[in-house]
Amino acid sequence: MSPAETLRAAKALIQKPENWCQGAYVRDKTGREVAFDDPLGCQWCAEGAVYKEVDARGVLDSRASRPLNLLRDVAVKMGATRGTKINDTTDHPTVMRMFDLAIEMAEEEE
Repeated sequence: MSPAETLRAAKALIQKPENWCQGAYVRDKTGREVAFDDPLGCQWCAEGAVYKEVDARGVLDSRASRPLNLLRDVAVKMGATRGTKINDTTDHPTVMRMFDLAIEMAEEEE
């Protein structure tokens, strides 16, 4: 999957606010933090959604590197002090906009 495809899929995963979370990569329906590959996971942060879409086994999975770097670059341009902290400090529409901008950047690279 290309970085743009990964970002589009990750955005789709958290398109509905009820499928998005803050403060953890993945949460179950009770709000409890769970592992990336836990079948009970139903809410993801921006980074967690990328890891989910590349079927990552942990935060060091190289398949997520370029999509995450694009998200982090956009987050900083949007005013985050570092990385995708914008996920945990703003709102769902802002995170969706971050994905849109990262997807545009990824498409320009293709």
